[in-house]
Amino acid sequence: MEFDRICHVLFDMGGVVVSVHPRRVFRHWSEASGVGFDEFVGRWSIEQHYKDYETGKTTFNQLADGLSTQLGIEMSLEYWRIGWNALVGQPFQDVLVLIRQLAAELPVYCFTNSNLEHESVWGSEFREELSVFRAIFNSSTIGLRKPDVEAYLNVSNQMSTCPSTVLFLDDNSENVVGAIDSGMQAVHVPRKSDTVTVLKALLRLTGSTQS
Repeated sequence: MEFDRICHVLFDMGGVVVSVHPRRVFRHWSEASGVGFDEFVGRWSIEQHYKDYETGKTTFNQLADGLSTQLGIEMSLEYWRIGWNALVGQPFQDVLVLIRQLAAELPVYCFTNSNLEHESVWGSEFREELSVFRAIFNSSTIGLRKPDVEAYLNVSNQMSTCPSTVLFLDDNSENVVGAIDSGMQAVHVPRKSDTVTVLKALLRLTGSTQS
């Protein structure tokens, strides 16, 4: 595994640092609405109301209205919220062990397509684990989301570095392409084992004695 000069490492959160469970979301909504699980899965797609919420343009109430129209489901706001927040799983502790080792050698950051609801979960429940990152860039805060090139340029600017010195890891291939288009180095890590492999390679590259 070869990299050019790396000064910063930027991680996606969901699926890379913290587990995510979309099927759990649909299961909650299915049980609350009485609509079949497979129907939710079949109707699901990321529409504009979803993107608007993830870039801080709308409220959760507006998101729920959009989802209700998209999915053809009527539920109370609380049921929408319970299902929505069921997406967030637990931190990958073995990955975080390696990130902590890497943080002793290189600055590490996180960039997530997220929202205020999910941030209220991971920002409070995993505060200690995520404190390894010098900063967490949330799409709903910066008003830009992956895979838009402008989002990566905004983040690299806030990191006070040029994109070419950043290595970005994401489990979504579209986000990896967006990062590369912005000038970053990027690796697709669809599985936790892929993230572990990259981190161990970086630790060897930096000469860490803990790798």
